[in-house]
Amino acid sequence: MVLSLNSEASKPVNAIATASWAFAASLAGLPLSVDLQDGYGSRLREAVTQAIQAGAHGANIEDSIPAHGLGQGVEHPLCPLSEQIRRLQLAVKAAADEGLPDFVINARCDVFALKDGPNLRSEARLEEEIRRGKAYLGAGATTAFFWRGYGAGFTEADVQILVGGLDGHVAIRLGQTREALSVSQLAKLRGVPESASAPASSR
Repeated sequence: MVLSLNSEASKPVNAIATASWAFAASLAGLPLSVDLQDGYGSRLREAVTQAIQAGAHGANIEDSIPAHGLGQGVEHPLCPLSEQIRRLQLAVKAAADEGLPDFVINARCDVFALKDGPNLRSEARLEEEIRRGKAYLGAGATTAFFWRGYGAGFTEADVQILVGGLDGHVAIRLGQTREALSVSQLAKLRGVPESASAPASSR
């Protein structure tokens, strides 16, 4: 499905993540959610439309700009907030136009994955994540999805702050460090939805 976005002149898709899981889920009749990265730039509407036509019921759409990397600061690596709101609204409309108004949009916010900087300490990151998360939910996203980069995870305190700030509409990527929350620990946290985690192997 997503590979159809590639052409001889342009190849925005580098890989398909967890393809075997997707095929297994489709055979079992389970709803599928796909990783659309940043929506492939100007092709966001096309990506959402083709995902739905292929049978997907949800998608991750991230706010980082792949070509810019995850450097220091928020302005350069991430899509401007107003622009990302517009893009999420476009994705919502594309889904509705395809007859799937309940299409699940997992709006990934990458502030935690950015490199450390003088104005990007832990408290500042949390404030920016919550600010962006609220805006993304207001734009029509189902959940705000957070990750700390490859291998890293979240502490209980982090998750409680995010859940409290976003009224429970939170998904996180589980980490692989000793300090990171496990699935069982996450399940015990009060107010955290059961669907609030993604496996450490996903992106």
